[in-house]
Amino acid sequence: MIDKSIFPIIRIELESMRHTLQLAISQHLENMDEIIQKEIDKVCTPENVASIVAQAADKEIKAAITNAIHDFYRYGEGREAIKEVVRKTLRNVEA
Repeated sequence: MIDKSIFPIIRIELESMRHTLQLAISQHLENMDEIIQKEIDKVCTPENVASIVAQAADKEIKAAITNAIHDFYRYGEGREAIKEVVRKTLRNVEA
């Protein structure tokens, strides 16, 4: 059996270490908040926001137009017109 009395007793106090870590993390988070806010302020100028809105609107308008054209030829009058041309062409081929 090992005699435990020959080993020194080491006492670690973690409370001050915990407080130091909390303070460091808190300061780091404040610094990060400042950095992030500065970057947001740089990017979110009225001109940039207006440009981003215009680009997004342009993209969505183009997509809506493309979808409307697709639907017209897939499900609407465009489909009927195409079917009629195909029918006429096939009739001429058979004759």
